[in-house]
Amino acid sequence: METTLENVLESKIYVRENSAISFKSPREYLTPFIDNIAKLTDDYRISVSNLVKNKNEEEDTFNTSYGRVLIEALLPRQFDTNGESGDTYGTIGFMFALDLQKPVIKVFTGRYARACTNLCIFGADRVFSQELTGNINKCFDAVKEYIDDAEKDLIQSIKLITYMKNEIYSGESLDEFTGNILRKSLLNPKLGHTPIIQGTRELYNEKSIYALSNGETTGWNYYNSITENIKKVDILDRANKTALVTELFVPYEIMN
Repeated sequence: METTLENVLESKIYVRENSAISFKSPREYLTPFIDNIAKLTDDYRISVSNLVKNKNEEEDTFNTSYGRVLIEALLPRQFDTNGESGDTYGTIGFMFALDLQKPVIKVFTGRYARACTNLCIFGADRVFSQELTGNINKCFDAVKEYIDDAEKDLIQSIKLITYMKNEIYSGESLDEFTGNILRKSLLNPKLGHTPIIQGTRELYNEKSIYALSNGETTGWNYYNSITENIKKVDILDRANKTALVTELFVPYEIMN
């Protein structure tokens, strides 16, 4: 069930019958995560399950608590190193399950990462899990590491995009560059030539947003015409393929 961050933070301490563990409030578990992630985003996707409602004796209201909470922090578009279109670039997630025999906290990150409150995590690059009775500060250390990596990605993204935006191709230089990247793609079975051909066609399609302007294109525009095609037709392997396209457009000494 989806809800708001405010509802979760205002919810009560979860109490499990015959449990030897005294849980903290959701606010105490979540605040370190939110404080750390705040410098990157305030856009969250919140899910909860195992809801418990207890009626207040003195008034006609209920106290609500949740056995499981999942908060997915959606990184903004500026962290998109590979130039793909979309509203967000990846996720850094935090979830806890207090209704288990051994309560657990999990944190995860990934470009296409998603999770659900049954503790399944899909498409994550990294996952860290810690039993609640252990040192949960290790979870927050992992979050800090994920955030540091995202910031490094941003610095790298700015460098790569700036380079590609400054590269202008037209006429003979465009033909030479196209032939060069097509030849390299033919020699790389992990990429293949189809994305290059489809992206190049877009440059010569007057109705395309990637069409040549006054007979020329930036490397960034050409790059996006190719990666847009990959995004549409190769969902499962698009991250690897867009990385390979980046290598075609940016020299090794700029990449590293």
